[in-house]
Amino acid sequence: MARVSIKPIEPLELEFTDGTIKKALFNNEAFIIYTDEFGAFDSNALQEMKERPYDALAKVLYCGMKVF
Repeated sequence: MARVSIKPIEPLELEFTDGTIKKALFNNEAFIIYTDEFGAFDSNALQEMKERPYDALAKVLYCGMKVF
């Protein structure tokens, strides 16, 4: 029998200059949201990260925040 160890995911907390705090979780659900909204997380997505890192990371962060 195979055993899978599951560890709790710590949220990333973002604190903005106005004092607003947003949390983001990067788990499987975040990558499912990414696939649904932006397409497959494949070599094209990795190429976009090289060419336009802020846009690509903003998409990943958006999906992590949408998990909540």
